[in-house]
Amino acid sequence: MDKLKLIVYFIFFPLRIISMFIPKNPKLIIFGSSLGEKFADNSKYLYLNLSRDSEYECYWITKSKKNASYLTSLGFKSLYLYSIKGILKCCRAKVNFITHRVDDINPLFLGGSLTVQLWHGIPLKKIGFDTDWRYSSFLGQLKYIFKKVIYFIFPYSYYMNCDRLVVPSKFVIDSYLSAFGFGESKVIISPQPRVECLDPNYILDSKLFPELLLLQDLKKFDWVLTWLPTHRRQSNTDFNDLLEKYGFDDNKFEEFLEKNNAIFIIKTHLLEDCGDRFKGRFRFLLYKYTDPYPLLKYTSILLTDYSSVYFDFLVTGRPIIFTPFDFKEYSENVGFYYDYNEFTPGPKAKNWNEVIECSDELMRNPIKFNWERLELNNSINPHGTKDCSKILINKIMN
Repeated sequence: MDKLKLIVYFIFFPLRIISMFIPKNPKLIIFGSSLGEKFADNSKYLYLNLSRDSEYECYWITKSKKNASYLTSLGFKSLYLYSIKGILKCCRAKVNFITHRVDDINPLFLGGSLTVQLWHGIPLKKIGFDTDWRYSSFLGQLKYIFKKVIYFIFPYSYYMNCDRLVVPSKFVIDSYLSAFGFGESKVIISPQPRVECLDPNYILDSKLFPELLLLQDLKKFDWVLTWLPTHRRQSNTDFNDLLEKYGFDDNKFEEFLEKNNAIFIIKTHLLEDCGDRFKGRFRFLLYKYTDPYPLLKYTSILLTDYSSVYFDFLVTGRPIIFTPFDFKEYSENVGFYYDYNEFTPGPKAKNWNEVIECSDELMRNPIKFNWERLELNNSINPHGTKDCSKILINKIMN
């Protein structure tokens, strides 16, 4: 698919040139995310915040006609990318915000527009240049040189290309620069808009957050344990394999949940299908909504392995259990920017029996590791959860 996109970008290169000469509206800002398919992540929260400010003309650009119609029905400005109006708005936008790849919108229509990469997580595991450009064989080296030439001539075709990169703090800037392969001059130090959602005073509108009804129902539980494993594309496994291989006993875990009036929620990576493994079980829930941040507001204890979501969750001050079951294999295949044990303030479980033990301990003593979490949070999220979007847009537009 990526090769096909590259071919399309080369064939339609004249569109990129034409878009460069179309006059830009300094007040027009467009937003995209998740390869154009989802309404989520940093772009979502920045868009919602700025849409309430009449100073800017804000449009959510999507490859989903359903999402465009939905947002429009709620009174927001949204356009299907491949409509005539959608293409024209892209060509006229002074600034565009993305979170995953250049094709969150479409780089062919964005010549002369400032592309701001908000990204979708502080890098813990290696990404971008640090994984795409590792070749040991002679043929691999030739491939590396060829790609470097192509992306030098057509920089917009590289999926991580951008004009500005938003980094939440200087503390983590080196990992971003390494992953994106460019210098500090492109970096803007600013908080992530999605962290605003984790502020206790952030109100979820039921029209914009249809998951709210389900989330409010979680109040009947004393504990909400949420597991967000990262994807395993490198090893061709998924979250079901992590359950089976490391001793997940449905009945034993359910007994533990019942004892503590708790619920276990699994939110898989957007690249994985949730399936229906726990269908009919009251204490288990496969969370099928795209955006995990409303769920994190209601989460008592977060479980994750290598997902950077825990960096954001630190602002809540709540406990985290780390589940690096396949640490040796994952570190060898993917690698990390930081020392895993040093940057993970919480207990490390090697299997599901240990997850139960760690959960039980944190339920009895939720402030354990509190100082470590606070210290890391102060380094990574120094701005906290207030006015994140306002701070960012002022830095960009000024």
